[in-house]
Amino acid sequence: MGQRDVGKMMTDNDMETEQKSGFFQKIPGSYLAALIISGAVVLYFGIGTLTANGKIGAASNSVTDQRPPFTVLAHAVAPAPKAIEVSFSGRTEAGRRGTVRAETAGQVLTIPAQEGTSVRQGDVLCRLDPDSRNAIVAEARAAFVKADTDYNATVKLFEEGFAADAAVK
Repeated sequence: MGQRDVGKMMTDNDMETEQKSGFFQKIPGSYLAALIISGAVVLYFGIGTLTANGKIGAASNSVTDQRPPFTVLAHAVAPAPKAIEVSFSGRTEAGRRGTVRAETAGQVLTIPAQEGTSVRQGDVLCRLDPDSRNAIVAEARAAFVKADTDYNATVKLFEEGFAADAAVK
């Protein structure tokens, strides 16, 4: 059997198939299609070029041979400085935004800083009404006094045995 024994045994049918496989069967289909299309394009333009020059047949157009050549106008151009001014209208937005919150509640009297202006740390953004702040402090003190009175009353009731231990804690 010779050198074919190395890989696998080939049947007579395999040998016929191997002999039939030609050059075009070894080329991938996409390459073969590209080769055919390229050949057709070259042939098309080659025939068109030969007939346009009058080498094959009488394909030249007698009307185009009778026209005079056209005139081309040319102007000399020199570089010159040119002022460019571009104006746009639009609206911009800040790249960063911050949230401002008051540490206490109250009614705003004035806002010295206008919306959209730049501010720095320590600038006054708004002024609160001191009377409303005093009213809030008085309300908080009254709530504290009430809570303290309720607590003392609950402790006294617990000591007398009328309140639960959970009410005091």
